[in-house]
Amino acid sequence: MLIHKGAVPLKTKRLVLRQFTLHDKYTVYHNMTSDAHMTKYLSWDTHESLDTTIEMLTRWITGYENPEFYRWAIEYENEVVGSIHLLDISNKSSRCDLGYYIGSKWWNMGIVTEAADEVIRFAFEELGMHKIVAWHHSDNAASGHVMKKLGLILEGTLRKDTRLKNGTYSDVKTYGLLLEDWNTERSNRLYNDKL
Repeated sequence: MLIHKGAVPLKTKRLVLRQFTLHDKYTVYHNMTSDAHMTKYLSWDTHESLDTTIEMLTRWITGYENPEFYRWAIEYENEVVGSIHLLDISNKSSRCDLGYYIGSKWWNMGIVTEAADEVIRFAFEELGMHKIVAWHHSDNAASGHVMKKLGLILEGTLRKDTRLKNGTYSDVKTYGLLLEDWNTERSNRLYNDKL
């Protein structure tokens, strides 16, 4: 049985994961939503105006009223650079999907991996998740690389599963991480840290 806590603040070595606020609107627009490189694989279009970002933030902020809503701002060096979230939560099966994105200026710095590692820990240790699922478009190899670094296991390819903004269909690679896999990986990591 899941124990819902909402998007409580989380910290890592370099990052603060916290709820979005309307004060973030300029940073989110500048660093993320107006970044066509970042939005390439997302379901929503690059924001052409700050107003669109404000509308999105307002929906997210309203979502925090629900203790089963999990979306964090990824704050790096006191600046919001990305978003990470748990969604499609199944209370019956104790599973959820993991999603994330980050402005292209901060790609290849290990920020998403660091943020996701902490969110996965939170989901398993504090919420009681049994399984976490993540997926990416087949041609978005960088996202798949993050999933592998986090210990998620490729479970399959869904052929032409998602329609892209250009009207074509993309294969989707689906990964999963079970609590027992995570516990084993975590134990190995702690053991290796002691050596």
